[in-house]
Amino acid sequence: MTEARRIVEAQISESQWQKTVTDMLDAFGWKWHHARDSRKDKPGLPDLIAVRGARLLFLELKTMT
Repeated sequence: MTEARRIVEAQISESQWQKTVTDMLDAFGWKWHHARDSRKDKPGLPDLIAVRGARLLFLELKTMT
C-alpha cells in the first residue's frame, strides 16, 4: 500500500491532511500560502496556493469524511 493511500484510508482530520500536504510541499521546495481564516476571503479561493519555478498549484483539500 502506498503512503498516499494509507493516509487517505486512515480517515484523518482535514487539519492533519493539510499538515501532511504542506510538509510535503516544504520537503520538495514549494512555496505555499494558506489563508488562516477563509471566512474573510472571497468564496471559491482554494485551501492552498503553491508555486515552484513556473508551476502553480491551486489545492482544495478534502478528507473522506
